[in-house]
Amino acid sequence: MPKLLEGLKTWLRSMNEFRASDVAVRETPVEAPKPVEAPKVEKPKQPEPVQAKPSEPAAPRPDHVIVKKGETLETIASRWGTSAAAIMMENNLITQKPPKPGTKLKLPRK
Repeated sequence: MPKLLEGLKTWLRSMNEFRASDVAVRETPVEAPKPVEAPKVEKPKQPEPVQAKPSEPAAPRPDHVIVKKGETLETIASRWGTSAAAIMMENNLITQKPPKPGTKLKLPRK
């Protein structure tokens, strides 16, 4: 630590001996940099709205469905816009286990 302090003291002494005559003064003023204009960026064009085509009338909702392999009450209900509980009530089902393929299930009326 004493060596560090000695080095610091020596440096401070050298800074105190610095004179204003040691500094060169520039006679010509330095020009300020010219402002740079940002490049113009075009706004992205908005896509034109898509006109909705008149859709064909939806197929009428069936009164019943035939269960296919791998279907559950939830998948059938989501396809026809109802709930699994509503299908269970309409068909007097007690459990929500997957129905067997080929089973005919009534769909609840809207």
